[in-house]
Amino acid sequence: MAAQEPVYDSLSTGIDNFDSVLEEDGFVPGSTITVVADPASVGDLLVYNFTGGRDTFYLTTARREDDVKGKIRAAGNERAEIEYFGLEDQPVIESAANALREMDVDEQSTIVVDPVNSMEDSPGVDYREFLAGLNDLAVRTGSLVVLLCLQEAESSDVPVNRWRTKHMSDSVFKVIHNVSTNNVEDYLTLEKLSPEQNLVDESMRVFKLPRELDMDIDTKKNMSP
Repeated sequence: MAAQEPVYDSLSTGIDNFDSVLEEDGFVPGSTITVVADPASVGDLLVYNFTGGRDTFYLTTARREDDVKGKIRAAGNERAEIEYFGLEDQPVIESAANALREMDVDEQSTIVVDPVNSMEDSPGVDYREFLAGLNDLAVRTGSLVVLLCLQEAESSDVPVNRWRTKHMSDSVFKVIHNVSTNNVEDYLTLEKLSPEQNLVDESMRVFKLPRELDMDIDTKKNMSP
């Protein structure tokens, strides 16, 4: 008789109010999530929260180890192990692939790539293989992959493989960064959801985000799409 695949619990988003709008109170195990955000928005804070109190493997070209660990812990992930991988700029995709091979990922962990921009400018075949390796690792361990894509609202300069990042992700979230003369507001929009990732209310796809490390979304103050 073939061995049965393990059954995993859903993975918390690290944000109580957001968990409550998902049918299983969290992400489907094995999911790859893309977050597209303006660098001036709270997209990075959202990613820190998405680690969800789980052991975390953090790949980055931009942040120092003490900064990553301090902010993840400040977001409520106080007890989990955090393994940091500082990636080399050239060639970044090779450095990222090597880090992926070095990881000893426990079941139901979080794997973050922050940001993926420089990798998205790598040759398409290499980047596709890297994303496929991440996806396979997430499914095999019942973990969550979170990819942070930086994109300034007024910029038309999009990495050549941004489409591939979104296409190979199970769900895509975008942070809308609104700046006015009186206020600065950020909203989380759900642009793509995995067929396995259901909402309690399908009309709830836009949420206001606080500008705090340990955040909670405002489900009562939705912005009109």
